[in-house]
Amino acid sequence: MDAIDGKWDTSEESVRLTVSTKGLPSGKHIVNVQAMDSLGYAGPVSSAFVNFVQEQESTPAPDSTSSSFHRAAKGCLQRVNNKQVDLCLANEHTSNIAVNCCSGSHQNGDLTCSRTGCKQTMSYDEATAHCESMSMRLCTTAELEARVCCGKGCYFNELPSWTSDMCEEI
Repeated sequence: MDAIDGKWDTSEESVRLTVSTKGLPSGKHIVNVQAMDSLGYAGPVSSAFVNFVQEQESTPAPDSTSSSFHRAAKGCLQRVNNKQVDLCLANEHTSNIAVNCCSGSHQNGDLTCSRTGCKQTMSYDEATAHCESMSMRLCTTAELEARVCCGKGCYFNELPSWTSDMCEEI
């Protein structure tokens, strides 16, 4: 678990957690996370449901990115102090992961988000193709944390959403 800003310097921190799905059986699982400070005080428990579907092994095509991992993060942090719980998932993962597509940039002031089609339960490559079909791209974790996708419909605010951020399985 890492502080999103890279520093453990305040009484409340948004964190990023990578969870491996390696060896996880198919079915609905709950991920519970509770942080503890250096004095041993435990914070609140954050939870997320993940419906994992075990994929049958296949030989990926040479140009496939199926051996890569990308972050999935909450689609909307409703409150400033809401905690981010990110997952590091294999690209072929297809459980209940939402798709938020972005265009523009936060720095230029033209960052927009779309949930057209209310797409979920698709692999990273399918999610990327969906966004590209609208001349958009998957949002980054930072863009989701900037709340650009809040209130865009589909009941995706609390669901994990694919991001374009790569990560490493642990």
